[in-house]
Amino acid sequence: MSSVTYRKDGDVGVITMDDGKMNSFSFAHMDALSACLDEAAGDGAVVLAGNDRCFSAGFDLGVMMAGDAAETTRMIEQGCEIFLRLFEFRRPVLAASTGHALAAGAIALLACDVRVGAPNPKHKVGLNEVRIGLSLPIAGVELARHRLAPTHLSRVLCQAEVFAPQQAVAVGFLDRVAASEEAVLAETLEQAHELAEALKSPAFEECKMKERGAVAAHIRDTLAADMEHYRRVLQSASIGR
Repeated sequence: MSSVTYRKDGDVGVITMDDGKMNSFSFAHMDALSACLDEAAGDGAVVLAGNDRCFSAGFDLGVMMAGDAAETTRMIEQGCEIFLRLFEFRRPVLAASTGHALAAGAIALLACDVRVGAPNPKHKVGLNEVRIGLSLPIAGVELARHRLAPTHLSRVLCQAEVFAPQQAVAVGFLDRVAASEEAVLAETLEQAHELAEALKSPAFEECKMKERGAVAAHIRDTLAADMEHYRRVLQSASIGR
């Protein structure tokens, strides 16, 4: 079965990521997520949810740490396309962050319009790439710059600090935490229905693109060069092992 599934809840599309583990952004996972976003294209709003353990812990480490520069770069590039698609989606996208959201999982949060977390202080949210020896793609940096509190930006990007959900609200990864862990999806769905009804088209889409268009255009304009840089750095690192 696919690790990503789509269902309808009235006018709201619900996309659930559940690989039974940490919802790694593998190639298959990202293909399935793209297909689900295709299905949700006509919905009034979309909820993107994780499993009870994790929203997503990021890219597939089996690929990222394998030493194949071309495959690693291809994975990052596919992820950046997913983030852009969420960031520019024509209708509201709400994240039900049911557990940890790290690395690419945290970037996905930044790309969503509304982010609801679970009130579990053991859950971690953040961009931990630098602490595991990886740099962030320009897409991740620019989405962070656009969505996070400026006072926390260096701590998030360069120091790779991670946060409990309550702290992640102040930082800007989350908009709020739910009343309980069990209520995350229900509360997110309730808000999704409200926004689907309240935010009219095409006004919402036009305003969203005015807010985000310049950021998305910069990411697209720099993506090819950024990925070539990544490939060269990773290739050099592999040769030096």
